[in-house]
Amino acid sequence: INIFTVLPDNRLVSGSDDGSIRIWNTTTGQCDNLFSIDDHGIQALASLANGYLAFGSLSSRKIHLWDLEQQAYAGFLHDPTYDDTEGIVLDKHPKRLQPSHIPGYSHDDGIGALLALPDGRLISGSKDKTIKVWPAEEGGAIHRLKAHTEEIHTLLLLPNGQLVSAAKHGVYLWDDLAIASHTQILENSTLIDALAVLPDGSLISYGITINDETPQNGTF
Repeated sequence: INIFTVLPDNRLVSGSDDGSIRIWNTTTGQCDNLFSIDDHGIQALASLANGYLAFGSLSSRKIHLWDLEQQAYAGFLHDPTYDDTEGIVLDKHPKRLQPSHIPGYSHDDGIGALLALPDGRLISGSKDKTIKVWPAEEGGAIHRLKAHTEEIHTLLLLPNGQLVSAAKHGVYLWDDLAIASHTQILENSTLIDALAVLPDGSLISYGITINDETPQNGTF
């Protein structure tokens, strides 16, 4: 298992290396639903306000959508930079056309992290070193954020609404997503493996110092 997320009804969703996603009833401990669209290991999950579950893999350039109510594949988020198709591309013929064969992409490389915002937007981080902010409504602008020099593995939202993004080297704080204003808050000398936000808004990290490979835990 690579990743967990919690649905609004308090069920737990898990994503695995075998490409499967399971939805767990936290009261009974039973698996309510199991699905998979291909064998790409699931690296990122996010529960969206519109009833979709977004998920992605480091080995696929698409951010897929699963309709939680209909329990069916709903398509993927598409960046019109790649061709003339805009917005969400829906799979109109799921029995004839496999998701991996639908033209178009979400990123130039695999998906490393997903984060759902309270206003309905989705943020994605990729192996292509970019962050994208996807609009809550179809037809809205996709904002592209660039600062990292490596694949992005973590996206967090602070209590004050600021975005934090992390790669192996470097953690950035984004002040304004619309204009891509950002500040580097952890230097490249630390190799970041994990990052989490505490209730008071501080960050806790785990990594190693590159020069001596000493494990480093800390808050900032």
